[in-house]
Amino acid sequence: MNKELTEVESGFRQLKDVMAIRPIYHQVESRVKAHLFVAAITRLVQRLLSRRLKEAGVDLSPSRAMEALSTVRLLTFRLEGQAERRGDAGGASTHG
Repeated sequence: MNKELTEVESGFRQLKDVMAIRPIYHQVESRVKAHLFVAAITRLVQRLLSRRLKEAGVDLSPSRAMEALSTVRLLTFRLEGQAERRGDAGGASTHG
């Protein structure tokens, strides 16, 4: 339990660091809120990725995993009830 609390506190510190980045050029309240929302979502995704990597026994940090994924050029998606889809890193897709 103590380790989880430490991780949560660390996450909030990191999130506060992201929010403290200056200058933020947003003048409209909704844009400021959107900026903070994106920062919070980014932290959540980073935390979830870290947890999944650990569960899978992969010894990579989230940022190292993203670096490793940057070399992927072709992806194949197989979703239940749908045709197979392939896409390259440039966003083009083909149906197979």
